[in-house]
Amino acid sequence: MELGIIIDIAKIIKEKCPIKALKKECDKAKQVATAVIKVVQKLQSELKQQRRQNRTPLAGIRGPVNGLKEGVEEINKVITICRDQPLKAKVLSNTYIAKLRSATSKINDAMNALGGANAAMSLQIQRELETVSGALGSIQDLPAEVAREVRDAIRSEIELLPFMLQNGLATDVEDAKEQLAELQEEKNELLSEKLLIDRDLIQMVCNLSIAELAQQQPTTQFQDLEVPASFKCPLSLEIMVDPVYLHTESGHSFERSMLVKALDRNPYQDPMTGLRYEHKLTFGPNRSLKDAIEE
Repeated sequence: MELGIIIDIAKIIKEKCPIKALKKECDKAKQVATAVIKVVQKLQSELKQQRRQNRTPLAGIRGPVNGLKEGVEEINKVITICRDQPLKAKVLSNTYIAKLRSATSKINDAMNALGGANAAMSLQIQRELETVSGALGSIQDLPAEVAREVRDAIRSEIELLPFMLQNGLATDVEDAKEQLAELQEEKNELLSEKLLIDRDLIQMVCNLSIAELAQQQPTTQFQDLEVPASFKCPLSLEIMVDPVYLHTESGHSFERSMLVKALDRNPYQDPMTGLRYEHKLTFGPNRSLKDAIEE
């Protein structure tokens, strides 16, 4: 019996953080995992007691136990993607919501089988099964469309790297580039999945990522030069032509056009640190940096 494995996977689900995408949905999935742990622990105790008393083990539990295992394994996969590949989770939000629904449906069926097929099951386990229904219900009722604003923005977004940084989908530029590269590598596999709902969107984002990553290659003018990092805009990764600095504690400098776009989307948020302020952020020209770049 794989009860111990189920508990181990469910505990891993509980401890996974930080979740960067579909956080609300993943939190509900964690509630389901917590409920599963309680039920399986009670079931383990019941089986041990029956063995000590030389009683016949609970009948027909192997199938439901396998269902629980498959369900928590699938939840674990989705939460791992939401933690490690938030761009993919956001772009394919409908698909991963469908996967969570499928996983919790398996868990729900398994719970019903455990509760209904075994007259010998103790009332204590029956009560635990009843408490699970609330957590399962909350995730079964998830809206069909989540992260709509983010997904719509991605549909019209030309510069994916800045978009990812400004919306918390990547910790830094390298993380953003790695996610885009991974998404491109997985495209064909993703498109073959039966549960994939966002086929047109994944194709479009992959096409954009190819173009954008190609733009990140150094131009012939600078490819043989050691360009200081301070000369490059942290959002576009290109050498700045019109550098400006943000009036915040960080004092980061950006290409003017890139900062204007970032503040149009989030006028109260520093696009580099993610810190939010009570007032709209302003900026000014960085003349000394511009002179240094032109030299």
